[in-house]
Amino acid sequence: MTEPLFRKATPEDAAEIAALVVKTIRESCAPAYRDNKRVIGLWCADKTPANLAGTIGQQGNYTVVAIIDEHIMGVGLLHRYGEIALCYVHPYYQGRGIGKGLLEDMERKARALKIKTLLLKSTLNAVSFYQLHGYVNDGPIEMFLGEIRFQPMRKALTNRLRFKPPSPGISGANV
Repeated sequence: MTEPLFRKATPEDAAEIAALVVKTIRESCAPAYRDNKRVIGLWCADKTPANLAGTIGQQGNYTVVAIIDEHIMGVGLLHRYGEIALCYVHPYYQGRGIGKGLLEDMERKARALKIKTLLLKSTLNAVSFYQLHGYVNDGPIEMFLGEIRFQPMRKALTNRLRFKPPSPGISGANV
């Protein structure tokens, strides 16, 4: 696999992002929701190029895309108040590190914005992915639009401290 390039999204990416998100919902998320066409339809209804262009362009939002062979294969959206609103990876590329790269990029941005805790609402099929990356359940499963079940999750961000070995010649023991 070609290594993905991660970059900030622009409103011009909205059509490709919308197609990616809808494809991912229909192919990767739908089985966790028993392929309920009504639920999937409600979920996809606002994932239009126009809506996404507005969200991407909104001040304070940070949207990152993963590019492979000049096509968007992943997208993440971080709101300025610390909510990850989107994290979708093309079904073919799932399990290849793109989701991890999107999360790491959004977490870096959140640290730069001095956000201490990230929040998200995970699809039922992605809970284990987020847990693997340090997110914990933050309450019971919630309903969206009365029919779409999501698991609230959170992650406390810490400053990335690097272990620095003691200087040579310094010892804890008296010699």
